[in-house]
This record gives sequence, structure tokens and C-alpha cells, in this order.
Amino acid sequence: YLESLATGTSDSMRNISQVSLRGLPVPLAPCREQEQVVAAIEEQFSRLDAGVAALERVRRNLKRVRDLLPLLLLADIGSAADHVRIGVSPSYEGPYPWMPLAELSQQVVDCEHWTPTYLPEGMPCIDTTCISAGVIHRDRIRYVDPATHRSRVRRLAPQHGDLIFAREGTVGTAVVVPKDLNPCLGQRVMLFRPNPEEVDSDYLCLVVNSQIVKRQYRPMILGTTVPHLNVRDARVLRIPLPALTVQRAIAAEAERIGSVLTAIEAAVELNETRSSSVRSSIFDAAFAGRLVTQDPTDEPASAVLDRMAAKRTSFNGRRRPIQARTPRAPREDVTA
Repeated sequence: YLESLATGTSDSMRNISQVSLRGLPVPLAPCREQEQVVAAIEEQFSRLDAGVAALERVRRNLKRVRDLLPLLLLADIGSAADHVRIGVSPSYEGPYPWMPLAELSQQVVDCEHWTPTYLPEGMPCIDTTCISAGVIHRDRIRYVDPATHRSRVRRLAPQHGDLIFAREGTVGTAVVVPKDLNPCLGQRVMLFRPNPEEVDSDYLCLVVNSQIVKRQYRPMILGTTVPHLNVRDARVLRIPLPALTVQRAIAAEAERIGSVLTAIEAAVELNETRSSSVRSSIFDAAFAGRLVTQDPTDEPASAVLDRMAAKRTSFNGRRRPIQARTPRAPREDVTA
């Protein structure tokens, strides 16, 4: 009703006249039923709020599980990860050897340090705006012309299995280049080409995005406005290195569990979206007389309206009766 009668063109200047506001139709139930409706709405909303809070707890727990997944799958190197976290010995290796990221890579290159001109379509350019841990968001990919693409891959053209690592902004975010993408590097990222005889790309991505590596680079991050990690510090990040068959098994299990977590996250998001429509449905049911049981013995709302009309008539057209003023008490004489 209000939206249909609002005037003005700008969202910040929309307004409603007093005449329209006074004409707002209000569904009027018997007084006792109004009280029951309010109580029922509050009860339903309390349940709904509890459900939404539970969904938010699930969301936080899912994120925690994702963060801890590599540690859970590499349970026997937990003590080594703790040593790295508390800084007792960065060279501590534990059950598996730990190797610097650069030593596991055939090549390591930093991005070009100039901003390309982006186009609506063309050759894909991967930077921190379109990646999150282990995921390239294709709807966020920006594009450059072929000449720019050639210029930005002249040192090393990203290929399937390479690891793109964010060293500025969202520091530490890593993704594996997929088969069907031929990107160049945007700004704020660097590229590691893992040695396939030593390390599995999916396993490496899993570990780099985990607390195992985060605990190492957090003390090295520089800057407050734009946090960044120096290339030399990224190169020495240490990776636990079980046998290649074990790496692949861990990566496969992580993918299986990750798909389950993704399905749960989608269900959580769907139910959070539904909660808004449920609130509207509760109001719809309340004002249509379906939320509480109607009692035919209640005083009808028409009787309430009749009394209100009679009261207005008795006021002789005035908005409110004139009340007699209470006389003031005489002031005490406090002079000496």
C-alpha cells in the first residue's frame, strides 16, 4: 500500500503524504484476538530466530572444519604443525619431511607490476578478485586483449596444475589452474609450478590454504592498508611431504569431504533465504485470521469501531477531549 502511493523518483527522496498515511487500511480483529495474534507472532519469531542462529552456528562450524581438514587428514604431523605455530623450530620435520615451497617447484614467478586494461571479454586474467581458497570464481574473472595476455605470460604461461598464490590483499589464498582455462596473471599474485614427481598439485593447494601454512606466513605479513607477503618469504613456506601416493589419497579424501561440506553449506544458505519468506508468511497468516483460532464469542471488531465512532461524535469533532486543569498548589513562603 505504502509503496504504491509513495512519490518521488530517487530512493533517498521517496515519501508518503499524510493523507495517504491516514488512509492506511489496518486489519482489525477483536481485541482479545489481537493480543493472541501478537503473542503467537512473538512465539513463532522466537522459534525462527533460534533456527537462524543455529544455521549461523552450522556455517561457522563448517568453516572451522574446512580450516582444520588438512590437519585432520594429516593427524600424525599435528605435533610438527604445533612446533611451527609456536615457533620452537621452523626446521622441525616430524614424521614427514618438510620442504620449502620453492624447492618443490620447477619454476616460481611473480606477476607483472602494472595494471592491465580490462575488457568485457577476451583472454582470462586471474588475480585476487576472482579467487578464494581452492576456488576460481569464474563469474568474477576479468579479461584482457591478446597482446596484453602475451605480455603477461612471457616469463611463464600458467598451465594446468600450476598453483596461483595471492601474496597481497587476501594473502595466502591459493588455487590450482584448471584444464579448461588459459589465464595470465593479474596483480598481487605469483605462480608456482610444482614438480609432479615430488608433490601433487591438489595436495599442495590443500596444505597452502590450511592453518599449517597460515601459521608460518602470518608473522611475515607487512603493511596495514594493503597487507602483503614478500616473494622471498612466500618461497620459503614449508610443506609437509608424505609419499606421493599418500598425498593423492589425502587430496581425494579432502575433495570427497569438501563436496559434502559444500552441499551442507548450500542447504544452510537456502534455509537462511527461506527464513525471510517464513517471516512474511507468519504476518500473512496472522492478518488473514489463520494464525490463531478465532472465538465466535469474542466481541466483534465492529463493536469496537462503533464505540470509537461514538466517542469521536461526543468530542464534537475535536481530536481529543479538553481535560480540566488541575489547580496548582499555592507556593510556600520560604522567606525568613
